[in-house]
Amino acid sequence: MKLCYTFCFLLCLTIHAFAKETPSDRPNYIATRITKPPLIDGSFSTEEWMHANVADSFVQFEPNSGNAATQNSEIRVVYDEKNIYVCAQLFDEEPDKIAAQLFRRDGEGYSDWFEVSIDSYGDRRTAFVFGINPRGVKRDILFYNDDEEDESWDAIWEGAAKINSKGWVAEFRIPFSQLRYDATKKDQTWGLQFWRYIARNDEQAFWAPRLQGSPGFVSLFGSITGIRTATEPKRLEIMPYTSSKLHRAPGDNTNPFYNRNDFAANFGADFKYGLGANFTITGTINPDFGQVEADPAVINLSAYETYFRERRPFFLEGTDIFQFGRTRTFSSNAPFIFYTRRIGRSPQGSVSNPNAEYVEIPDQTTIATAAKLSGKTANGWSIGVLDAVTTAEQAHYNIGNDEDNSETVEPLSNYLVTRAKKDFNNGKTIVGGFFDAANRNLKTENLQNLLRKEAYIAGVDFEHKLSNEDWIVSGLFTGSYLAGKPEVITAVQRGSQRYYQRPDADYMDLDEYATSISGHNVELSLTKNSGKHWTSSVTYGDVSPGFEVNDLGYQNRADYRSVNTFIMYREKTPTTFFRDYNIYYYWGPGWNQGGDYIWGYNEIYSHFRLNNFWSFDISGGYSPETYNDRLTRGGPIARRPSDWMVILGLNSDERKRISFGIEGYYREDDSGEWDRFVSMDSKIRPNPSVSIELEASYSREFDTDQFVDKIEDNFAQSTFGSRYIFAGIKSENQEISMRLDWTFTPNLTLQFYAAPYISSYNYTGFKELKKPGTFDFNHYTEANGTLVINEDGSSTIDPDGAGPAPAFELSDHDFNFRSIRMNTVLRWEYNPGSVLYLVWQQERDDFAQRISTLDLHNDYNALFARQPVNTFFIKASYWFGY
Repeated sequence: MKLCYTFCFLLCLTIHAFAKETPSDRPNYIATRITKPPLIDGSFSTEEWMHANVADSFVQFEPNSGNAATQNSEIRVVYDEKNIYVCAQLFDEEPDKIAAQLFRRDGEGYSDWFEVSIDSYGDRRTAFVFGINPRGVKRDILFYNDDEEDESWDAIWEGAAKINSKGWVAEFRIPFSQLRYDATKKDQTWGLQFWRYIARNDEQAFWAPRLQGSPGFVSLFGSITGIRTATEPKRLEIMPYTSSKLHRAPGDNTNPFYNRNDFAANFGADFKYGLGANFTITGTINPDFGQVEADPAVINLSAYETYFRERRPFFLEGTDIFQFGRTRTFSSNAPFIFYTRRIGRSPQGSVSNPNAEYVEIPDQTTIATAAKLSGKTANGWSIGVLDAVTTAEQAHYNIGNDEDNSETVEPLSNYLVTRAKKDFNNGKTIVGGFFDAANRNLKTENLQNLLRKEAYIAGVDFEHKLSNEDWIVSGLFTGSYLAGKPEVITAVQRGSQRYYQRPDADYMDLDEYATSISGHNVELSLTKNSGKHWTSSVTYGDVSPGFEVNDLGYQNRADYRSVNTFIMYREKTPTTFFRDYNIYYYWGPGWNQGGDYIWGYNEIYSHFRLNNFWSFDISGGYSPETYNDRLTRGGPIARRPSDWMVILGLNSDERKRISFGIEGYYREDDSGEWDRFVSMDSKIRPNPSVSIELEASYSREFDTDQFVDKIEDNFAQSTFGSRYIFAGIKSENQEISMRLDWTFTPNLTLQFYAAPYISSYNYTGFKELKKPGTFDFNHYTEANGTLVINEDGSSTIDPDGAGPAPAFELSDHDFNFRSIRMNTVLRWEYNPGSVLYLVWQQERDDFAQRISTLDLHNDYNALFARQPVNTFFIKASYWFGY
């Protein structure tokens, strides 16, 4: 009840009296129909453009919101039976200063831009964005929920641009088949927006005025009329592919499964088919889900899984419809309900035969087929369905003879994700639902004792813009259900997300006979999403101990209630010293469901950009002393010492050919724990076609509470019959990343990436938790007779010296880890939508025990002395559109 009162108080505190701007009438553009298509070459030489109306009134969004754009622009739009065409003459009084870096499609660089945004649904929430820079580099973006964007969306369209004596020209050919609209209406009225960016001034200007503090993005569009569509466009796209992969790795020649040159060839096809004008089904047959860029090397000593971002194109594109599980807020602790990397993950099982001498397990699960259906109806329903089937995976093993044995290590599985939502009141209100399921065909006892047979998640959510549209209230409720054998459900209960076995958690009971587990997640938010100066949000979250989504989602923790508050002040109008700046503050207390206060952060961040385009950051934070119900990894609760941190950063003018940044971080807590981190980065553009990015970081940490082990001991009565062993740990980490982008043409690019990583970890001072609810320890030392260090580096611990408690041993935990990942990609889009990839990847890893110091000279020598793992990959696809 106190938490509800706190949340209501924060809602009232967050709402201020902000004046609402009255939007002006939105501009309208009347398109002109033509019979002969214009030539798209960036020259503005085709007569057809002369028949079109001209849009030439642009208003600044930044830096001087509301002022006229500093440079003139003239935009013309025409269309024919199949396409809409746009020509933009972008005048510039100093054409030699136009920023025109060359880089690959959808990339980033120092450049001017022009974009055309079309809301063909007419729902004031969804827009298809087509952009081009002065060198002809294209990008496309899908906007949804008014102001959220999906940069992974790719359309098939044509664009060209050229710099001339008056400025530069951008021309577009956008097929109607790439848009979504109600084809039953012969006279179309769509939302329309033009955007121009002048890099040297960092100036953004819009045709339909968008002022600082205005709520939304798509809802502020102007309109385009005059388009009469005679027929519904055919939307069938087929993209067959073929690929070859050569994997070369060092190994044991006596291993019957080892092959130094592992070659594989593959082929398949992706397709898209338009179901009417509004829905699209996307499918793949024998898909190739390899990722072009490898995951970074990491060291994880925590109890939680490392999160890696999705890199596979099929799962990146068009996933906006499946967004569920978080409200509209600036601060949320909620789990990710849908984490696409669960599909096609590494096999989760292992060979159960203890006599297996050599074992071969696949690196990843094969995705036999996958399909997506997505779209939006004319009356506001958005629908998304994704289904994927992964095959059973076999591990092969040898038990000392030539016989090849096998065992299933990943079952045949089906993954289903569905999403539906409905817009009301011109998009101001949204109500939706979500359902996903993971079902596994568990035929072997080994897998039945390891994996959940079925997992389901279902939920509902809503979002409503209040009368002035600056404020949004949103909420969701999600339920989860898992089923499996008692061994499996017991493992879920004991997992690091919840720890049902905690001996002092009287609000949870471990049930070792349960065959299912369920839970809920609730989140409510009130957000001031826009405003000239102030934005803010307050969010209440409630996750029960049994809530679990890791079969198709990503979740580190259940069992909490929290309030997250965010408030930001920003100034976008240039002042005497600053071009812009922002300051924002987070406050977030949290409790577990037993009422223990488990976190309470206070953090303030600020960013200031000077009028010379240099910038600096000053940030800090403080967390009071709280409880820690995860420190003992299933044991009794402990205390978490209070801590504080500070971050300082400096960045030079990124418009220059050479720019740099430096950042430093320092943290310390009341137990003597500390973190120190410094990083430097530099961006170099030796010419408009080449860019180089370098980043180096170095960190040192000392943690006072690294968990080591749990030792059962009936004499440890103060900690419920177990000893919870910890150590101090000193670590050093050095990481470098280098990226080279060489763009020959907008369609032909070469990218090189290398990331060496060196780290050392030194465990010092073994100890055990003295008493629950504290941060007090009994230290093991040679002086008090409780510690003996053996010749092999291990330690013999006698916790009570001459007392009756049994001694135990701990191995030497010190180690060094060295790694390098290198990646080279040649990408050629030889035809629209048709791409050839040539890829080379190299990895080297080296792990050394009983070494606890960082010695870069020896570490790099040891790393490059290791035999590399090389992968060569060729993939070619061809796009057919009908």
